[in-house]
This record gives sequence, structure tokens and C-alpha cells, in this order.
Amino acid sequence: MTQTERAQLIYTLALAAIKKGDVTVGKGLLQSAIDTHPQYFEAAVRSLEARRGLSVADLIATPAPAAAVFLPLVLPIALWVAWSDMKFMKIPNKAVLALAAVFLVAGPFVLPLDDWLWRWLHLLVVLAVGFLMNMGRLIGAGDAKSPPPWPSSWRWRT
Repeated sequence: MTQTERAQLIYTLALAAIKKGDVTVGKGLLQSAIDTHPQYFEAAVRSLEARRGLSVADLIATPAPAAAVFLPLVLPIALWVAWSDMKFMKIPNKAVLALAAVFLVAGPFVLPLDDWLWRWLHLLVVLAVGFLMNMGRLIGAGDAKSPPPWPSSWRWRT
């Protein structure tokens, strides 16, 4: 029996155990199937993630304690941006830089370091896409710089 066949057999046993209501054994067997398979075993990974009860929102959410720290720090800046945009139809560069400063200073204290670093990468990607869309006249310049991913960025957790 090959490793792939063994992994498929363990996967089938896991699904049977889950179907009979023994979720704990099923989860263990799913993990065993993933570990046994010589390559990435997508079906088993999907089944295991579904049994963990994780939704996409769970995977990308900012932890509540971090959000509680960020809210009072970014709320005045957000209100300033809203007021400026409504009154002058412009979002000041200082506002974007202020948000970056808040994230730079507070982020490492309330987020895991890998989350914090991933969000900086996302900032660069989002700004680059925004500037390209602005250059293509698809959105305004203020819109190109206003959606940076602080502090509610996507970070896939495994």
C-alpha cells in the first residue's frame, strides 16, 4: 500500500467516524491523513478546517483586544478624514500618515509580530493597486490612499 493510498484510507475512516458522531476521533484521523499523504491533501485539510468551526471571518478578524486598543487611537483620525472629505472633497496625506504612525507604534504591542508584518505588506500592495487604479482613472486619488489595511487587515491564519 502506498502512502497516498494509506492517506486516502485514513481519510475515509475519519469521515466515517465523524458521520457516526465521533468528531474527536475523526479530527485525529483527518490530521493523520494529512500527515501521511506525501503531498498536500486538500480534501482532508478542508474537512479538518470545517470541523474546527473556523469561518473566513474567524481567519481574517482582528482580535477584539487589539481592536479595543486601536479604536480610540484611530477614531479621531477617521472623523477628521470624514470631515475633510465631506467639506473639501480631499483626504489629507497627513491623515494617512497619522494612521500609519498609530499602527507603527501600537501594532507591535497588541498584535502578534507576524500579523503586524503581514499587514505592512498588505499596505504596500493595497496602495500600489490604488495608485494604479487612480492612474487608470478608475478611482480618485483620495480613494487610492484611504483603504490602507490598518488595523483590520486580512491575515490568513493556519
